[in-house]
Amino acid sequence: MSISYDVVQDSQTADRVRRRFAAPISRLVRLGFGEVCIYRETGPAYSALTAFPAAVLMLMRREVLGLLPAWKLSGAFPLLIHTSPPTYAYAFGLGVKFHTRFEDGTALVTATFASQLLPAPPNPIRKQARRMSVEAGWDWHRQGVAGMMREGRSVDRILGFAGFVAICRLEDEVAAT
Repeated sequence: MSISYDVVQDSQTADRVRRRFAAPISRLVRLGFGEVCIYRETGPAYSALTAFPAAVLMLMRREVLGLLPAWKLSGAFPLLIHTSPPTYAYAFGLGVKFHTRFEDGTALVTATFASQLLPAPPNPIRKQARRMSVEAGWDWHRQGVAGMMREGRSVDRILGFAGFVAICRLEDEVAAT
């Protein structure tokens, strides 16, 4: 399933996202993160029908969902960044994910919720996940970044929406295999 990513321009949707995720946003801001935007992930045509079970689960987790033309299901989320180490963070119904890109095309993804979707090495994404607080997740992510740097990787210091989308697409590709 091909997912598209775009910045939300609608202030009502952005306000709903900020209200829904106020607690994790506040925790991330206390850790030094700043908001970049509210963004949307949109499935392909008829995804509201083909992904109906997932949509029900998302609604149960109080995700901010939308229905776009051609029955496209979309979800909106806050995107924040931290500059040291350069990291993206976003909150959604399961918890918070932290993403850091490296110049060699690899990435570290840390999730504050348990996940069975952990790619086996060798893989361009190193993913670590367990149930924990946002603060513990940030500490664990920074330790993971430091470990990858000790392996000789250099952090990609350019932060922006396009870089975030590149990590998401890489994660989508890995999940599809």
